[in-house]
Amino acid sequence: MFQLSLPDQRVLSLVLESISDLRTDKMRAQRSGVTTELFALTFSAPRSPNLEQGTYLFRSRFQGQFDLFIVPQQATGDRQFYQALINRPSEIA
Repeated sequence: MFQLSLPDQRVLSLVLESISDLRTDKMRAQRSGVTTELFALTFSAPRSPNLEQGTYLFRSRFQGQFDLFIVPQQATGDRQFYQALINRPSEIA
């Protein structure tokens, strides 16, 4: 469970629904040196309030607090989905 701080000081709870590896086979086959971690985080939240794409302050009991840029995706039933793409270098031993 993640807590997101809204500009009006309200707090919204989000659930991490999935983590998707977006690396290509070539990226996965690299064995040494610097490679790239590339993955998508999909969160769900109540449909209201509907967040615009942007950077929000997230809080988690396990990860602490951090800024994350999210983009609205589809809505299903009473849930709105948001996605964050992570693209960062990672050293492989």
